[in-house]
Amino acid sequence: MAGRWGWIERARVPADPSGKVVKDGGWLAYCTADGLIYAAKGNKLADFYAYNPVTDTWQMLAGWPDGREAKRPGKGAKGCADEEGCVFATKGNNTVVFWMYDPALDSWHQKADVPLGASNKKVKGGADIVCHQGVVYLLKGCRNELLKYDVEADSWVSLGPAPLGRSGRDKYDKGSWLASDRAGHIYCHRAKYNELSVYIIASDSWRSLRSGVSLMGRLGRKKKSKDGGCGAWLTDSLYTLKGGNTQEFWQYLPESDSWNELDTMPAFGSTLKKKKVKGGGDLVAAAPGVLYALKGNKTNEFWKYAPYPAVARTSAPPTRGGVSLVTASVFECRLSVSPNSTRSGFATVRLNRTEPGGPALLSVFDAAGRCVQQSAPAAGTGQVTLDLRSLQTGVYVVRLSAGGLTAAQKLVVQR
Repeated sequence: MAGRWGWIERARVPADPSGKVVKDGGWLAYCTADGLIYAAKGNKLADFYAYNPVTDTWQMLAGWPDGREAKRPGKGAKGCADEEGCVFATKGNNTVVFWMYDPALDSWHQKADVPLGASNKKVKGGADIVCHQGVVYLLKGCRNELLKYDVEADSWVSLGPAPLGRSGRDKYDKGSWLASDRAGHIYCHRAKYNELSVYIIASDSWRSLRSGVSLMGRLGRKKKSKDGGCGAWLTDSLYTLKGGNTQEFWQYLPESDSWNELDTMPAFGSTLKKKKVKGGGDLVAAAPGVLYALKGNKTNEFWKYAPYPAVARTSAPPTRGGVSLVTASVFECRLSVSPNSTRSGFATVRLNRTEPGGPALLSVFDAAGRCVQQSAPAAGTGQVTLDLRSLQTGVYVVRLSAGGLTAAQKLVVQR
C-alpha cells in the first residue's frame, strides 16, 4: 500500500491570519486519553490546535494566554501530556511561568513558576519536557538543570543535573531534547556536542552512553545536532531529527548502544518550498506505533512516519564507534528531472537507487499536495518517461521513494 511506511505528509497546521507559521518554540504533544495530538506554533503566537490522526483534521483551540509575564512562546517552548489528558507547557522565551491546558474545559491555567534555581536562569532555548506517571520532567534549557513538577502538589523539585560531558561545560543549547521510555528512564540528547545520556528516575542518577547521534550522515557531511533537533521514544528505540537545517533522521538502539540513519525527511512538501528541519521542529510518538513531526523553519508542514517492518537478523549488526554499519546510509535514492520546465507534456526522470526495504514508488504531486500520478518503476530501471499531457499548467513535485528513502524535485508544466 502506498504511503503505508516511511514519511507521508498530512494536513498542514492551519494558517494564521497574520501569516506567521511554525518557527522557534513550535511543539507537539500526544495525549493517550483522547488520541489527539496537541500543537503550538511558537513564533510568538498564541495559536493552539488539536490534530485528529483518524480524520486527518485540525481543530483550533483556546489561545495560549500571555499570562503574568505578558510573553508569548518562543525558543524553549515545549509541551507534553499526562495520562489523565492534561497538557503541560512552558513558553521558553526567557520566562518562568508554567501552564496547564485542560481539554475538557478548553482552557489554560497558570501553575507554579519554574524555579530560577542555582543558575538563576529562566527557561530558554534547549529546554524540553516529558511526563512519566503523573510527574513532569523539565530540562530547563541553556544550562543542565533538570527539574520535576508534581502535578498533584503543584510544586517543583530540582534533580541531579544533566552530565557535563566531554567538554566539562554545563551548556545545553537549542536542539537538546528529552524522551521517556515509560519504563523509568529519560533519555537526554545534548545539541552541538552530540552527546546522549539517560536519567534513571528511581535512583535520581545519570548514565552517559557511548555517543549521541552521529555527526556524519549519508551525504558524507559532518553536521551537529542544532535548533529543531528533537526526539521521541517509540516501541523499543529512540528516533530523532537532527535539526540544524538538515533532513537527517536517526534511530537509536539501546540494546547495542548504536545509531542507524533512516529515511531522509522529505525537503519538498505540499508547499512546494524546499524546507529542512530547523527551529520549531518537533517529533512525537502516537498510536498505533507511528511518529508525527513538525519541520519548523517557517513552514506549517506536518508529517507522519511509520517505521518499516523489522528485518530478522541471525546476529547483532557490526558497529564502529557506536554507529551501526548496517544502516540505511549504504543505500541511495536520487532522481533528476529533465527538462524541469516542459511545454511538450513529457519529462524524463533519471533514477539512482538501491532498495533495502521494498519497491520504488514514483509520484507526482500538485500544488495542493494531491498525488496526481503514480507508478512503480521496476528494479534496475534507469529512467522513466512521465506523460504529463493531462495535467494543468502549474508547479508540481516529482518524488521518488525507495526502501524508506526519498528524493524530490520541482517540475513546471506549461502550455
